[in-house]
Amino acid sequence: MFSAVLTLTAIAGLCGVGLGAAGRRLAAQRDPVVGHIDELLPQTQCGQCGYPGCRPYAEAVAAGEAATNLCTPGGNATARAIADLLQVDPEPVADDSTGPAVAFIDESQCIGCTRCLPACPVDAIVGAQRQVHTVLADECTGCRLCVDACPMDCITMQPVEPPLNARIRPLPTPQSTTARPEQRPGPLRHQQVQPRRRGVAVADAKDYSRNGPLRSLALPAQLVLPLLDHTGAEAPATVAVGEHVRRGTRITEGRNGVPLHAPTSGVVSAIERRPIVHPAGGTAPCLIVESDGADCRETPMPPIEAPLQADPEALLRRIGEAGVRGMGGAAFPSALKLADGARSGVDTLVVNGVECDTYLTCDETLLRMRAAAIIDGARIAARACGAERILVAVKNSAPEAAAAAEAAIEASEADIQVVRVGGDYPAGNERHIVYPTTGRTVPAGARPPAVGVVCQNVSTLDAIHRAVHYGEPSVERLVTVTGGGIAEPGNYWVRVGTPLNALIGQAGTPGCRTIVGGGIMGTPVTDRQVPLTHGMNGIVVESADEAPLFEQPCISCGRCAEVCPEGLQPFEMARRIRAGVDVGEAAEHIDLDPMRCTGCSSCELVCPSSIPLAGITGHARDAARARLREREQAERARQRHEARQAREARRQREKEEARRRKREAMAAQAEQNRPSETTEG
Repeated sequence: MFSAVLTLTAIAGLCGVGLGAAGRRLAAQRDPVVGHIDELLPQTQCGQCGYPGCRPYAEAVAAGEAATNLCTPGGNATARAIADLLQVDPEPVADDSTGPAVAFIDESQCIGCTRCLPACPVDAIVGAQRQVHTVLADECTGCRLCVDACPMDCITMQPVEPPLNARIRPLPTPQSTTARPEQRPGPLRHQQVQPRRRGVAVADAKDYSRNGPLRSLALPAQLVLPLLDHTGAEAPATVAVGEHVRRGTRITEGRNGVPLHAPTSGVVSAIERRPIVHPAGGTAPCLIVESDGADCRETPMPPIEAPLQADPEALLRRIGEAGVRGMGGAAFPSALKLADGARSGVDTLVVNGVECDTYLTCDETLLRMRAAAIIDGARIAARACGAERILVAVKNSAPEAAAAAEAAIEASEADIQVVRVGGDYPAGNERHIVYPTTGRTVPAGARPPAVGVVCQNVSTLDAIHRAVHYGEPSVERLVTVTGGGIAEPGNYWVRVGTPLNALIGQAGTPGCRTIVGGGIMGTPVTDRQVPLTHGMNGIVVESADEAPLFEQPCISCGRCAEVCPEGLQPFEMARRIRAGVDVGEAAEHIDLDPMRCTGCSSCELVCPSSIPLAGITGHARDAARARLREREQAERARQRHEARQAREARRQREKEEARRRKREAMAAQAEQNRPSETTEG
């Protein structure tokens, strides 16, 4: 008995120590001082302080584990600012004896080797292979990392005036998170945009649809369902023409167990090629369902009891069986994304409630109306992928959505944090939302799981909630229908497969141009018979005043390269692509790799010549991906052919070996029979 008491006491002590350490770590993450210190740092992520980035260094300083003078790029000015914030005595930076400096490249010695470009953590050096490089003095933080990378020793550090403390950003104030005054926006494309390094500050047109009520779109007479998976490959139908289906009937199995379901009850009238939404146009095999108006449901899947304690594999299976796909635009199967996060060992789930497009409000509206379901879906997704921390990202301009999320978190008694982020476009991009929420930087060409983060859109999490608790397949979504050409803009619940003309017709008088997916990243369509899919979060119908200007010749202003969040050179890529150069096959530098383009269209937004830079790069990217798929298919076919030849050769050898053994056996038998024949003779 006494030994049992001692054992339990020891276990309780260990648990207390662990919980205390975890509490201190979480408290440091929530400590506003950490954010203030991080705001003062130059955000070079150079690691010269001994920590992997500015955010970890800020956490160490706030916890008293690091000195305030370790930031070499920030210099004495940053050290003094941090010391003033913490109300401690300032200490000089050891490596700052020569004062603040910026890098300078001797262009007469530069050979264009590009080694300094990846060494710069803030992309302050511009240039291409075999071309002279230049340092953007306003962006250089003086980290000195490029000096060691230069093989020609043509980079030197020169003192600057004014000092680097001019780069220090002011401390955030409570007023910085308040919403802007309500204003009715004018035509978006005629409003002024302000280019910024790695982003664009642009006035939005969200008031078109933000204040309207939620509406449910009436069932159309016909629904069109593209038989394609997330890779663009055809998915064979599991139902035949003339067969009756119900809402929730599987019509494809899909790869990796992610099916497509019928959005309503009716009869399959045809399986034929129909136009779909694609930048290059084109058609795809589609299944046509003639609605019977009854909207009868298939027997739903049983709910999963206590999903927060359920087996993660069971949750992933349910999410996959329900056909839940990413509703932020990519329509990637959520079960595959969460499973990849689990394999990568992610520790953080970011709920993406930041709509960076200037027209869309469906996510903000859904977060206001269904915050409890979204928070529950986030907890289920975190359980499925093994994430221990959940962060809800909301724009500063959406205080009502943030308040709804905080109320739902308080009601659920979950340890979840709401993070308000800035509104510069494209703030809501999956790759770019990781840093303002977690302090981690996603490397070029990598995805968020590479830094321990998985992102999920709020609409996707709502679908996960319904799939797990109610067994509902993903057959509808909330869509923003807006623009100057819409008489009744708002957010509509729409079934997947609904033709756009039915949606636009019920929303009001159509305008002159239709864009699917948002005003900036969207794809213009000319055929309004194309169907709605899981990834279409908005339909914008522009008026004549909002239509884009005609394309003009490039003036080489460089704005597109300045605002590109991936550090690319869109104007140079577009020039080479139009000249017939295969940039995707042999990019001379990473700045010209179209595979890194996320399609955010920031370059088009700031281009004074109205050049469709994102569209040109997107075509090259799609073509490169198609060639890659063809090469992979050819390689698999070659491997299958070689394997078949190897099997045939093995079978032939086995047959020859069997014949040889048979001949030897017959010869041995004949040899045994020969003496008896002689004796008889």
